Amino acid sequence: MKTKKIITLTIFIFITINSLNPVTPGLNIVKNKTIAKEKQISSTNGNILYVGGDGANNYTFINDAIKAASDNDTIFVYNGTYYEYIRLYKSLKIIGENKNSTIIDCMNKTDVIRIIADNVSIKNFTINDAGQNFWYKTDAGVEITKNHNNINIENNIISDGYCGVLLQDSDNVTIKNNIFQKNNGPSIWLFGESKNNKIIENKIHRNKNDNGGGIWLQNLSANNTIKNNNFTNCGVFFFGNTIDHFTQNIEGNIINDKPLFYSINQNKVKIPDDAVNIILVNCSNTRLNNKNIGYTEVGVLLAFCRNITINNSFFSNCNAGVGLVNADNCTITNNNITNIGDAIIIRYSNDNIIKNNIIFKANRLGIEAIQSNNNLIVENIVSTNYSTRNIELLSSYNNQVYHNNFLVYKKNINHPYYIAVDTGLNQWDDGQLGNYWWDYEEKNLDAENNGLTYEEPYEIAPYNTIDRHPLVKPIGMCSNPPGKPADIYGSRFGGKNKIHTYNTTSTDPDGDEIYYIWDWGDGTNSGWLGPSSSGSTMIVNKTWEKIGIYKIRVKTRDIYGFDSEWSEQIKVIIRREKKTIKNITIELLQKLYRLFTG
Repeated sequence: MKTKKIITLTIFIFITINSLNPVTPGLNIVKNKTIAKEKQISSTNGNILYVGGDGANNYTFINDAIKAASDNDTIFVYNGTYYEYIRLYKSLKIIGENKNSTIIDCMNKTDVIRIIADNVSIKNFTINDAGQNFWYKTDAGVEITKNHNNINIENNIISDGYCGVLLQDSDNVTIKNNIFQKNNGPSIWLFGESKNNKIIENKIHRNKNDNGGGIWLQNLSANNTIKNNNFTNCGVFFFGNTIDHFTQNIEGNIINDKPLFYSINQNKVKIPDDAVNIILVNCSNTRLNNKNIGYTEVGVLLAFCRNITINNSFFSNCNAGVGLVNADNCTITNNNITNIGDAIIIRYSNDNIIKNNIIFKANRLGIEAIQSNNNLIVENIVSTNYSTRNIELLSSYNNQVYHNNFLVYKKNINHPYYIAVDTGLNQWDDGQLGNYWWDYEEKNLDAENNGLTYEEPYEIAPYNTIDRHPLVKPIGMCSNPPGKPADIYGSRFGGKNKIHTYNTTSTDPDGDEIYYIWDWGDGTNSGWLGPSSSGSTMIVNKTWEKIGIYKIRVKTRDIYGFDSEWSEQIKVIIRREKKTIKNITIELLQKLYRLFTG
């Protein structure tokens, strides 16, 4: 009886081992699937090859079937996970058994499928785990390389890469009924001259506060149809500067159960109250008031428009708030733009007014103007995160920028940053008053002031353009400043090149977060550190390189730019380190060693 059981177990193990497919040498991939029974499909053109089944004309890997196939053949792929990346250089149809369980995964290395041929169809797959590269090359679930046309991408799940589908100078591509999710960049990116493509009935999903986006159209991609797609937390965005590029067929798209609105060649446009991702092309004499737009690609995009007003609206959690491309004589006033990528972007646009907007926690750019002239940018509050720019004027001239408050909510202390950049020739004050600059005191801690403006100008990178009358306090804002910091605790005596530790606390009456700046008494300061919670203890370290007596002090600032008084000073005496007998002996031995060893 025992012998019989052993024989049965041995036979079972032998059958199990022999039922597994071997790994193709050199591909460095692993098969992990259950082999399905052979299924027959019909094809009017060419032969049918199978992957992952058994019987004749069957292959273990998709790439093996592609090598064996001829143009116009069909490759049918059974359920399973295929750890390989596909290079499709023949005109083939590749069809999965079921999009949920027929998975192609390239393990975060490169494009999952790269199409290098015309007349290709990809259908019924999960296309997963493309690489995350962007700067050197863009990894995608499906990349259609330059000048390849008549491609069909249908009924797939495309996820977990940098880009979902990338078209490079490709025409007559149909992207239909796919699900895009968890991509770190655009879900669908039309790059170069990609024209006459159809993007219809897809579900494009982005989690709140994640990177990534919806459909991006760049350069000269014109006359595409974007129709009946369902977006979650993303939408449609354009990069380009010709009116042809903005000429598309966009209709029937939904973002978070609200309509994406696109209009071209209209005067006095009527915009639905609940519209989001509003795109106006060659439109004029239109007012957008009291909009509430969030969790989409861009709040409002104006291209080749004139006399458009955006007023009293709220934008949040978008890749961009308001964009102007070749848009003139437009007015953007009294808007609140918060938790945003780029807040207000102006390109090739002149004679616009950007006034009295509140931009809070912009993650990339507060206000940017490129080749844009004669714009008035006044009375705005611009607060940015980390090492971003509050304002950037590139190759732009005769813009007037004054009475603004430029604040930094969070600063990346490991990277240099510039609140403002001006590579043109622009005016940064009105002759009497300029702007409030959050980092002025970091650069000029002891600058004299008359209570309203500093006497020393504020220099703007990279060509030392100046605000001649920088403001001492924020203008047009109300906030109670933090209280004077408590007494400083820490080392009063020490040696040079030694670490000394200090701490203090400060409380803001409004409960606002606060920053600390330490004046070290040697002509240097800590820069603004924080923000920290009101009432929390700030601990810092300092090393002096020279002996001497240093008077140190600290003050605080709330996130709206209002400062406390300076704390009481304390004296720190840095003296020469006393030499012990041990140190003297070591120095003597070192001198003797150098003497005898030359």
